[in-house]
Amino acid sequence: MTNHRINYALVGFFVLVTLVTLITTIAVLTGRTGAVSTYYTTYGNVGGIKFGTQVLYEGYPIGQVEAIEPTTFKGSVKFRITLSVTEDWRIPADSIAEISASGLLAAVTINIREGLSAEALAPGSEILPGRPSNIFAALSGVAEQFGDLSENSVKPLLSNLDRQVTAFGKVFENELPAMIDNVNGLTREVADRTPLILANLEDFTERLHDISREVDNGVREIMSARNMSTIDRALANFDKTARDVSLFTGRMNETREQLDTILNRVDGLVAGNEDNINKTVEETRFVVQALSRHVDAISYNLEGTSRNMLEFSRQIRQNPGLLLGGSAPSESGASSPQ
Repeated sequence: MTNHRINYALVGFFVLVTLVTLITTIAVLTGRTGAVSTYYTTYGNVGGIKFGTQVLYEGYPIGQVEAIEPTTFKGSVKFRITLSVTEDWRIPADSIAEISASGLLAAVTINIREGLSAEALAPGSEILPGRPSNIFAALSGVAEQFGDLSENSVKPLLSNLDRQVTAFGKVFENELPAMIDNVNGLTREVADRTPLILANLEDFTERLHDISREVDNGVREIMSARNMSTIDRALANFDKTARDVSLFTGRMNETREQLDTILNRVDGLVAGNEDNINKTVEETRFVVQALSRHVDAISYNLEGTSRNMLEFSRQIRQNPGLLLGGSAPSESGASSPQ
């Protein structure tokens, strides 16, 4: 009887140890091994997320999903997820919680990607959601893009292409016989004109050969010794002219420098005698004004002087003796010889 009790006690102890180990293992796997803090995040799609889904921080397990609550935001359904995280675990304010899977067959988890903010989120805060980063979400996004591309681009393109092909088919059906007739007529005309074309081509070839021979002879004549000597002399003269032009340019530069020097001197002279020049201009203006005031009297006196000179020259012509101090002959004396 004692042996049976010992066996029952051992079996009970083994079962108790097994249960404690199982509970401890489950607690370790779920991350619920101590006090936790609660955080929230919101997604539009929670495929693969359920109660007990692991919460990772840069790949390190720190908690699990406690609840998923559907909500309505701006007319669309969103899912608010409650996360239990190890107590006092520091999460920067700009961290992002994204749905991810570490491998093709790995379980879906919520991985918190560490931010750069120096400020930490308080328990009960909202963690910014990120786009899913697992391969199935990526494939789903690509499939949606391909579906949209097929619906909005490929199908209209194929419809347009079908319309264009149908239109071209109708055009070819209506115009192809006439086009074939035109091609046949053109082919017959080309066949009829081929001998003439070949004859013209042969004549053109002969003329081209003659022109080539004449050009060759002309080149040989140009390159003769006499012409080459003429070309050499022309080049020598050109070289001499270039040297003369260069020398003339140098002299022109010297002349320009001399003119610059003269102009600088004149400028200095004018600047140094500016007061005298201004005084001379003022005196000249005064003289001109005086002349303008007396120009009428001067003109009158000049006119009288001109008349006197005219009278004096007339009397000299009549009696040159006036220059020697004589008097003019009387009229009776002048008439007595008659």
